[in-house]
Amino acid sequence: MSGGITVAYKATRLDGTSFYDVWTVWRPGRITRLPAPDLSRGVCSDGVLHASTVKAETLIGGAWPCRLFEVEPRGPVTPLDGYKFGCGAFKVVRELPGWEALGPNGERVVAVIDRARTLTYDEAQRLGAARGAAWGAAGDAAGDAAHGAARDAARDAAWDAALRAAWDAAHGAAWGAAHGAAWGAAWGAALGAARGAGLAELTRDLITPEQYQTLAGPWTSVVGSTA
Repeated sequence: MSGGITVAYKATRLDGTSFYDVWTVWRPGRITRLPAPDLSRGVCSDGVLHASTVKAETLIGGAWPCRLFEVEPRGPVTPLDGYKFGCGAFKVVRELPGWEALGPNGERVVAVIDRARTLTYDEAQRLGAARGAAWGAAGDAAGDAAHGAARDAARDAAWDAALRAAWDAAHGAAWGAAHGAAWGAAWGAALGAARGAGLAELTRDLITPEQYQTLAGPWTSVVGSTA
C-alpha cells in the first residue's frame, strides 16, 4: 500500500462503472487500473483513479443510488485533497452496502428517499401543512446546526447525493401524477418536509434530540418513523 493509506472507499454506478466514465469497471477481487496513469496532474484530473478515505465522501461527483467498495491503492498516490486522493490502480477488496456511502445513518436516509417516491397527493398536502405549522426560527436553527454537523463530520457529499435523490423522486412523482399544477405545488411543500427528515436522519447522531424532532417531526407526523 502507498502513501500511508491502506484502506479506502469507492462509489460507482449500479453497473460498477465509474461515475466519470463508462469504461472503468470496479469488481470485488479485481485490480482496477489505468493503462497510463499520470499522478503529476493531481487528484482532480483524469490521469488517476479516485477514491476516498471516508465513505460519506465517496459521492463527490457521484449520485445516489450507488454501489460502494472497499479498495486498496496499489502504487504511488497523490496528496490528499480533503478526503479524496488518486492512484493509478486499486485492488477491490469487497463490496459494502451502498447506503453506507450516505454516512453511518445512511439506511435511514434511504428509507426517507424511498418513502418519498411513493407519497400520495393527500400525504403531500398534509406534509406541507405540517411543515408550515411547525417551521420557523427553531426550524432554521435546527437546519443550520445539522448542516454544520454534516460538514464537520465529512458528510456533505452524502447529503448532496441524498438531496438530489429526493428532488428526483419529487420531480418524477409530480410529472407522473394526474393533479397537474396543484400536485406540483403540493410536492414542493412536501419536499421541504422530506428534506428536513433526510437531513435529520443523516446527522441524527450529531444533533440534539430536540433538533432532530424539529427537522423530522413534520415527516414522522404524516408518514411515520423511518426506523
